[in-house]
Amino acid sequence: MDIEGVELEVLQSCPDDLLKSIGQITVEFHDHVGAVSKEDIELLIKRFKSLGFLHFSRYLGCHYDTLFINQELCPVSTAEYLWFRHILRNWEGIKRRIHRWKETSVKG
Repeated sequence: MDIEGVELEVLQSCPDDLLKSIGQITVEFHDHVGAVSKEDIELLIKRFKSLGFLHFSRYLGCHYDTLFINQELCPVSTAEYLWFRHILRNWEGIKRRIHRWKETSVKG
């Protein structure tokens, strides 16, 4: 969902029954530029969790790329949860570290 800064308002206005019928939602919140408050986003995340959604944010410190997965409609295994939470979110950093390790291994 990328609707130029009104994502929060749209999701806040959705009834719980409608949200519970959705398997997953990907949202671009714009808290990294101050367009919405982190507190409002945290309240929405709390609501989604109470409805049975898992929450994943791709970035630390902001919610620019946020994924909500409805566990009832899209069950997530422990391995998938760990993948989303720790590997996928940090993928670019992991690639950089592997690249540096390879460069160091070749030189040394």
